[in-house]
This record gives sequence, C-alpha cells and structure tokens, in this order.
Amino acid sequence: MKALYQYGITSNPEITVNGKKAGIMDCISFYLQNSKAGQSTTLFGYALHVEVIGCVSGKKIKHTLTHTHPSSDGSVSGWEGLRAYTRNVGIPMAIAVDQIASGKVAANGVVIPEYAFQPSIIFKELKKRKIQIHETIESLDLVH
Repeated sequence: MKALYQYGITSNPEITVNGKKAGIMDCISFYLQNSKAGQSTTLFGYALHVEVIGCVSGKKIKHTLTHTHPSSDGSVSGWEGLRAYTRNVGIPMAIAVDQIASGKVAANGVVIPEYAFQPSIIFKELKKRKIQIHETIESLDLVH
C-alpha cells in the first residue's frame, strides 16, 4: 500500500489502456476480483502496520506498531484458513464491547479509540488471545 500511495496510484488517476480510459485502481481491483488468486487463497491473514514519524523532546523518531497472529495453515487450532482473518476483526471488537459493558470506558459519545480505551489493557487482552503487538521506536536524527 505504501508503494501504491507513493506512486499516486491510490488516488485512482485515469489511464488509457487499449484506447479505453479507466482509473488505475479500478483496473487493479478488477484484476484482483477476477483473478483466481483474488477469489481464493490457501493462506489467510490480517496485517496491522502503523508508522508515525514525529519529534519527541526535540528528536525526530519513527514509532512503529505491527502485529502478528497464529498461522492460518492449520497448525494452530481455531486459526485455520479464513478464521485467522475473522478472529482479527472479531476479537478486538469483542474486547471493546467487554470494556464498555464492564464500565471501563470513561469517555462518552463518539471519540477516537485512544480516548475511550487504555491501549495497554487492549494489547494485554489481545495477547491473551494470541494476537501480539510489536513496537519499535527508532531515532531518525542523523549522526554526524
């Protein structure tokens, strides 16, 4: 996705192919939806990758969160095939609902998740369910 974004492809610019105009993302999605690989797969998964670059105490840093989950290849019971994807969608929602139902959410109304939930609690609950969050923080200041 990063490469698609950097090349401007995600803005769906119009291109001409064999004399016909179409959005480049429209072409890619048409291909994926109609290709054998786009309709079936033997390996499922879900990926989270959040990268933030900014300054902390005057130093430029890159803070990255990624996550992993058990393989969908059948080696881990309950994570086979499409269940790896559905668990990555359903488990965080279930944790959030439990937090709300238990009265552990102080915020009211529509707020961003960070205002409603304590990330450390959510990450701990995810870990119990075999979804691991990995964090890296690296300095981007040049060393002279």
